[in-house]
Amino acid sequence: MLKIFKVSGDSMLPKIKSGDIAVVNKNSRISEGDIIAYRVSTLMVIIKRVKRIYVEKITLASDNVDTESCFCQVLLPRSSIVGKVFLMFRGPSVIFPR
Repeated sequence: MLKIFKVSGDSMLPKIKSGDIAVVNKNSRISEGDIIAYRVSTLMVIIKRVKRIYVEKITLASDNVDTESCFCQVLLPRSSIVGKVFLMFRGPSVIFPR
């Protein structure tokens, strides 16, 4: 199943910019280094890079070294992963994240 999110913020610069559209595949296998959508609350989904994968937890990272995120400082449950970002749209351009 695919989900679509509009990115807000600069934590994933330079790869992902505010206003980009992220296409997420819920059924993709997640690996360390992948960019994912992660649900932090009923109203909020964040886009981050997977830093480490444990049995039932993960840690996330921002690509932009000039920003910090409280979500990158803690172990998070894998059950809140929405899916893997496999395609990005920026205006008329298509971007394949990695």
